[in-house]
Amino acid sequence: MHAMGLIDRIPKIGIIQVEGCAPMVKSMANNQEKVTPVIPTSRIVILSTGKPGLAYQILRNAQLKNGGAMISVSDEEAFAMIPRLAQVQGISAEPAAAVAFAGLEKLIHAKTILPNETVIVNCSGHTLPIEKYIT
Repeated sequence: MHAMGLIDRIPKIGIIQVEGCAPMVKSMANNQEKVTPVIPTSRIVILSTGKPGLAYQILRNAQLKNGGAMISVSDEEAFAMIPRLAQVQGISAEPAAAVAFAGLEKLIHAKTILPNETVIVNCSGHTLPIEKYIT
């Protein structure tokens, strides 16, 4: 979008991983150029990629160049976000998308994201496999 002139700058990027599988967060915190793989323990299986490959280097470089944050949230924080999103925003999110919103909340509380900033959250997926667990 920036190369096409649709936006005037490349935005900051927030990368949220689940604590039970956060190789990029851990590698970034240790200022590593390459990711150190982990053995996933998260119950959010779709996010359990213990070896993200080149994605880390690409995202790390984008974050270092344009700013942002790389954090993790627990399975419990993500699961707690699912009914809150449904009740407050009318969003039926599956656990992986709830990780993004739990991270957003954490970044807002830490004042990493300020009230005047515009935020876009990638909220894809659906809740059909887990709807019976949402209260």
